[in-house]
Amino acid sequence: MASVNLGLAPGFTETVTRLRASRRTDSNGLPVVQRDWATADDLEIIGVAVQPLTSRESTAVDARAVTTQWVLITRPRGDVDIQQGDRIEWGTRTLEVVAEPERWPAVIGGVDHVEAVLQVAPPWPGAGGDTTDGHIDAARQGAAAGLGWRP
Repeated sequence: MASVNLGLAPGFTETVTRLRASRRTDSNGLPVVQRDWATADDLEIIGVAVQPLTSRESTAVDARAVTTQWVLITRPRGDVDIQQGDRIEWGTRTLEVVAEPERWPAVIGGVDHVEAVLQVAPPWPGAGGDTTDGHIDAARQGAAAGLGWRP
């Protein structure tokens, strides 16, 4: 595993692992891009802060869901290779980078720090975010039952 040590500083004492998976076509042969997490490239990042950002509750008639987001912040002068779609392992959590990370400019030039918004990664294919297999299977079952869309 490769490692980037940004240096520990007050408030920047967390160590995370960035996972970046290559893209492949899905198992149904459809022209949909998926990520192959089984062969993901990992990078240990030492000296960041991970803080709570927001929490939203959605209340549907038959289900309730809470979505919590965190923000990963590098220390000053800490640029690191993180992209939207990467996953971050932090403690016991696996989080997904849900937006393009912000690289804040330094007054003297270069990058001052990076901020990346994280959210819990989908736990299974088709749950949203990494594959469409579950959605395709659900559509096939619905079509077979006469419920609409056919793949």
